Amino acid sequence: MSVIRRHQCHFAVLGGGMSPFYGASNADGGITIDMGRMKDIAFVDEANLHLKVSAGSIWANVYRALESFNMSATGTRNSLTGVIGSILGGGMSFFSEHHGWACDTVVEFEVVLANSTIAKANRDKNFDLFGHLRAVATVFRDPPQWYTFQLFHIDDRATVFKRLENRAAAMPPHVWQVAMTFQWHVPTDHFVISERMVASEQPDLPESLIRVNGHNDRERSPVLQTYVVQKSILAMAQKMDGMNGPGFFNFFGSVTVRSNAEVSMAMAEVFEEEIELIKGGNALGIVEEDGPLTVVNINLHWSEERSESRMRHFMRRLIKRFRKTAEHLDMLHPYIFQNHAFEEQDVFAGSGEENLARLKAIRKALDPHDVFQRLQPGYFKLEPGYGDEEGAKEAERGGVDEERRAFGGKGE
Repeated sequence: MSVIRRHQCHFAVLGGGMSPFYGASNADGGITIDMGRMKDIAFVDEANLHLKVSAGSIWANVYRALESFNMSATGTRNSLTGVIGSILGGGMSFFSEHHGWACDTVVEFEVVLANSTIAKANRDKNFDLFGHLRAVATVFRDPPQWYTFQLFHIDDRATVFKRLENRAAAMPPHVWQVAMTFQWHVPTDHFVISERMVASEQPDLPESLIRVNGHNDRERSPVLQTYVVQKSILAMAQKMDGMNGPGFFNFFGSVTVRSNAEVSMAMAEVFEEEIELIKGGNALGIVEEDGPLTVVNINLHWSEERSESRMRHFMRRLIKRFRKTAEHLDMLHPYIFQNHAFEEQDVFAGSGEENLARLKAIRKALDPHDVFQRLQPGYFKLEPGYGDEEGAKEAERGGVDEERRAFGGKGE
């Protein structure tokens, strides 16, 4: 950090490298700080099940280390995701229904500040920093081992969405996660809809669904495919890795809505319309009391680099229309899931004025000369822009006195 500040280099920090946000994990023509060799994982408090995880670890490393103890951690659903990056963005997990998000399990962070000093943040020391980072993390025993997958006919989507709404409102006690996927399946040239569950007991799965047609008539519709298996958490996460296979370009996007079948159906219709537009090759004309909530993650990947402009336009339209659709139905929630947000989204807008002001105050106290703000352009920023000229000069001179006072650092 001293070299970066002194020479005013733009930089990036590479942990797991999963974010498609340009500049988040590498600095073209700048400095990339690669954490790849920092992979130590060890218990630091076995009585309280506290695990220390180094900055270069991915969740596969953590799951693999805990398997022999019949334990797991509240990590992400993909094994290749970096531990630290996912925690800083929230970290959605197979176990969030029972243990919260990945950030909720952290008991301490060790961080390098913009002034090159090292600080620890926990509930007793530097709490403001800890509360807004939210690494030593808590693990748990006896993780679930049942993984299920069911594929349904696309005409049954209303029933599938209603099942999701009902489970979100009253999750069965042995079910740890329910996820539904609605996607365009290129190999078959069709829309498909599926449901996945993670459970501690083998779930009771239907062989057919009741389909309601336009005349309110009911008929039985068979489930197209059912897959039930006992897997380790690592194996489940590796299965999920296949959803973002190698050889494709990617965008992530995120919208949060209330868990409701009506808004899910409306967004499915929007998705179908937008897919039809992009298939043609030209899209240019064309708080606890808030819950339960559904995070709608949008995952686009394509094989030809020249399609990036079309796909970017497609993502913008999807997010805009998803939000408008949910807003029209009074189902839109302002939260945006940062780990899966599109690089153009304002992920902090839903924080509320008070929280946003607190975050900005903490950022200014920790980085008064805007080192991270100006020199690390990748990923989301609280205050877009590159700071004032005087701040740049101060950073270049290496002025760190304010930061030393804020955290009792010893300097360079």
